[in-house]
Amino acid sequence: MGARNKSKTLLILVAILVLAYLAWRYLGGGGGAALQAESPDLIINRVWVDSQPERYTDKVNAFLMVDYARLGIFQEASAYVGRFELFEYRRKGGEADLQFPQDGRAAKLAYAVSECNELRPYDLCLDLQSNPWGGPTRYYGMREQDDEGESLQALRHVMEHRLHPAD
Repeated sequence: MGARNKSKTLLILVAILVLAYLAWRYLGGGGGAALQAESPDLIINRVWVDSQPERYTDKVNAFLMVDYARLGIFQEASAYVGRFELFEYRRKGGEADLQFPQDGRAAKLAYAVSECNELRPYDLCLDLQSNPWGGPTRYYGMREQDDEGESLQALRHVMEHRLHPAD
């Protein structure tokens, strides 16, 4: 085999590898790795979870930040037991300054939202640089949240009445 044939064969192999890699990425390969960066604003008014429970005793971590009260919550719970902590926040881009009223602790939260297909039916990933509450650094959410949207409206109503009770 001459040098010209070896070059041609090598070029064909490289082309096949590139096409295989592109097809793998396009079809969702990579174990659900992030596909596309999304707006950091998607963190707001969206329920984020770290897993889907299979049994009532499975604990799930949840995260939520609501814009109308600038409050958020970290929660870890099963059907039988749970713990949570509320925080106040100020957000700018992909960062938020958190204040935990219970103990006066402050923390900085750096995060990124991306499209992902790691845990169906969720299609968004929230990656925290570190979790100031000690929980996971990856959460999953849904771009379209019909049912959660109603839940957020109900939560907003309750919070507004607690923050501004009738005289």
